[in-house]
Amino acid sequence: MSARGLQVFLRDVSAEVIAKGLASIAKSFEDGVKRQLFSESEARAGLERVSAAPADSPLPDVDLVIEAATEKLELKR
Repeated sequence: MSARGLQVFLRDVSAEVIAKGLASIAKSFEDGVKRQLFSESEARAGLERVSAAPADSPLPDVDLVIEAATEKLELKR
């Protein structure tokens, strides 16, 4: 979504999971540059539109929220 110009907020209860998510997003942009799907400046701009924050921080006014929770019942309660 950030590749298409939208601001993205990545949140999780675990700083480790956030770091892994950011690394995965960065790798996707790197791969996109290698495959010529993005220019380097487009990839950099896409990454700059991704912000990370702990789950207990308030969300700014947003138009869309996508929740992805693990299948651990204790997390969903």
